[in-house]
This record gives sequence, structure tokens and C-alpha cells, in this order.
Amino acid sequence: MKYVSRNGKATVTFEKQEYSLNNQPFDNTFLSDTVVVDEAGTTPVKINCKKRLGGTYVYCNNPEMLASPDIDTVLMEDKHLSGDVVFTFENSNHSGVDLRMGYRLYNDSGKDATVTVTNIGVQWEGEWLGQKEWSDYYSLKFDLPEDYFNTDGSVHEAYFGCDFVDYTPTLYVPQIITVPDGKYIYVMGGTSEDSYGGFTAGDTGDKFLKVGKCGNGVVKFNIEGEMTGSFLCYTDPQNVPYGKAQQGYIVSRDGRDYSAQYKGTDHTAGLIETEAVFVSGNDTADGPIPVTYDYWSDNNCASKNQPYQLYEREKFTYSGPAYHYAINPNGNDKYIGTDMMVFECVDTEGRPIIIDNDRADGAGKPANTGNWMIQYTDNLTFVNSSDCEKRFKVYKKGSISGVLATIVRDTAGNIKRAFMNVQPYSFNSPEEAFAGINKDKLMLSHGRYWPVMANGQPFPELLEERTLVYETVLQPKSAARISIDAIILANSCGGLETKVTSEKI
Repeated sequence: MKYVSRNGKATVTFEKQEYSLNNQPFDNTFLSDTVVVDEAGTTPVKINCKKRLGGTYVYCNNPEMLASPDIDTVLMEDKHLSGDVVFTFENSNHSGVDLRMGYRLYNDSGKDATVTVTNIGVQWEGEWLGQKEWSDYYSLKFDLPEDYFNTDGSVHEAYFGCDFVDYTPTLYVPQIITVPDGKYIYVMGGTSEDSYGGFTAGDTGDKFLKVGKCGNGVVKFNIEGEMTGSFLCYTDPQNVPYGKAQQGYIVSRDGRDYSAQYKGTDHTAGLIETEAVFVSGNDTADGPIPVTYDYWSDNNCASKNQPYQLYEREKFTYSGPAYHYAINPNGNDKYIGTDMMVFECVDTEGRPIIIDNDRADGAGKPANTGNWMIQYTDNLTFVNSSDCEKRFKVYKKGSISGVLATIVRDTAGNIKRAFMNVQPYSFNSPEEAFAGINKDKLMLSHGRYWPVMANGQPFPELLEERTLVYETVLQPKSAARISIDAIILANSCGGLETKVTSEKI
């Protein structure tokens, strides 16, 4: 790192390093090796958040609770898939029978197509959030909170029902297969008996999603050529032949509302990138470094309640101590919005529809999208332009329910930390607590009843320290860089907040 100061400006240049992907699905790429900053450190940091272009992201969570009408169906389909593709799903089985599920690639292009599966993680049982799924996908063992396990290896009672385990992931070796015209394979799940060459990806095939269980999956693959991708739910593969119409987005069925559960395809990579430079100078106050960004929202969206009704979004500017993303900005001030997926799909009649920030969903409401199961990568530069040592800290917080996984990488791609911030269940009242929870040890905090943690406090009192993802100490006139990946597991919580602080030492 080279730091040059002139006329109140600092030019910081970082040396190029040999880079390793380290089995990760995406690289962490900074826009430039050089940044020029105002050394005073009094200007709010401009946040730029965008979806990486290229590739395709496919998501299925509709219907979330699979019932008997979903047996032997094509839940969703994409024709003319090519290049890099990420597919994710979360569904639970309430159909009454054990189910097969698989993402099928059918070669209908008239010539050979070559498929390379690079990363995969699937979980057919266990806890519903997908600890093993994402550990396998990233080939990483994620640390859990220090108080999750007791000294004897058992799970602390505060985490009852979370069902996370001490898990060492499977190191997936990429698979490559050339598929002739008129043949198909499964790149996730599925059955080897009908797949060309008996191919299934990793150890995910020939499995059942059993009654009452929740399945989670994520796979990244590349297609040289063109193929049709279909997500199947079946008992017999002959019942879901190529050409069977896809099910479409279900708004309601048999009196049950499915409208806030979505499926669809976004024609970007499935990676949200934010790049920001945080400067702390002699005049920078200790605490959060202020940020600013524009967002677009229709504050009257609640009055536009027809299915797929277009919104009239206006530009607003947010300035504050943290930046916010991973939720629909309509009716939610301060959320960036440029990160949100645009889901293209069809309705149950086969008519093309779009679910996004620009319109209501199928029930005439702002889409309940939270960018679940999509990787966020924040590429952060820290500059200490002051005359004293300073400590920089990064806090990344999801909602107060669910699980947020984070990965810290340096500019060479080395993994510095991988952590899953498992949070205990909370309740509106002690009477709502499920069997196994010690109701006598629930404490009221932030309007809900929480289990007592190992230190005797309810969980919300620990939230700030639990959301600390990274910290570093910089000498005067120096700089550093780090990348932080974040993934909201399953459909557990929408909305992320990132805060960067600095303080004199």
C-alpha cells in the first residue's frame, strides 16, 4: 500500500496480489487499485450498490408448503439457459407422500451442450435454515456463536429448536458432463435412473424430501450451449416429461394465501456488490462514519392495490449512520432498492408476469421480497488519514429473527472468517413458547420474550456485539481493504444493515 498526501487529498494505491477463488462461487473484485480521498474525513460516504451483470439467477419458494396438487409438477421453467446460472429453492413437504425434487437441464438445442457444476449444497432434512446446505456450497465450516454449545458439547437451552450442529462441510469437486441433444441431467437432486449417464450432482440425487421436512438448495453451474432448466417436484420422473407446462406463480389456492411467496428468474449473476471507501481523519468524530445514497420509492404504494399495478416511484436521498438493503423500498424508507431481484415468471394461466419494485405483486401488495439466499459482497476500503492510530469496525445486522451468514475475505481471496449468527427463537408471550422451551426463563426485551443466554441476558442485549463482523487497527496515513460476504439463510429475515465505525486509540 502506498499513501501519498497532497493539498488535503490522499492518493492510496494498493499492490496487485495473486488471487485465489478458494472454492468460492464469486470473486471479490474492487473497481480500482487506486482511490483518491479527502483527508478531512468529514464528507458522508457515497454508497454504490448494484447487481453484478452477466449470468442468470433462478429462485423458487412458491408454493412454500408443497401440497398434493404440487405432486408431479414443473414448479418453474426457463428456456434458453446459457452461461453461468445460480438456482436456489426452499420448500417444505405437506403433500402426504415423500417427494423427489430436482433441477433438470434438458438439451433441446439441436447440438451438444456442456455443463459444469462448480458449487452445490442441498439439505433434505434437519433444521429449515440450511446450515449444511450453505456450508457445502461455500466449502466452509462456519463458526457458531461461542455460547451455542455447552462445555459438554450439548446445545445451550437458549438455542432450543434451532437444531444447528457442529458441521464439517463436504468439499465439492466440480463435475463436467457433455449432454447430447434430446437428453437431460439433474444439476441438483433428481434421480439417476432417468438422468443421462446416471448423472446427478454431488451427493444430492436419489434422495427424498420426506413428509413434514423442509428442503433447501443452492447450485451454481455453467452451460456451454443452450438448455431448458426445470425445477421438478415428482414421485415418478415419467410424470413430468419435457414439454409439460410449468405451474406458475400461485397467489391463492384452497383458501390459503401464497401471494408473498415468490418464484422467478433475474437476468443477472445472483450477486449484489457494494463498494465504499470509509475515511477517518483528524476531524472525524468517533462512532459511525456517516453514509449517503439515493433510493426510489412510492410512498403511496398502499393505495395501489390491484394485482401487478405499476407504482410511481420518486427519488429520495438517505443520510445516516448505516446503509440498508435486502428489502423492497416501497413503503420502507432508507432501503437502497437497486439490489433487489426482478423476478420474471408466469401466472397459473401461463401469462408472463414480473415481480419487482416497480409494481404490486399478485395480491396487489408491495412484493415481500428480501433477497433471501442471494450473496451480498461488500468491498470496503478503510483510510486513516489522521495523525493517530484508529480502529475501524464493521457491523452487519439482519432482522432480529433468522440467521445471517458472513464470510470475510482479503484482497487475495483468502478466507479470514466464516460465521453464522444463529439467533434463538422469541415469542409474543410465554404462552406461545413451543414445547421444550423453559417458559420460566423467558425475559421481556424489545417487546418480545427471549430465552436467557449463557451470560444471564436476553438475546437483544447482545445484538450489537454479535453483529460485529470485522475490525482492524490502522496506523496514521495508511489504508486497508476487506470484503464481507453476507447471505440471508432460507427465507428467515429480510433487511440488512451495515455500519462502519472508527475511533481513536
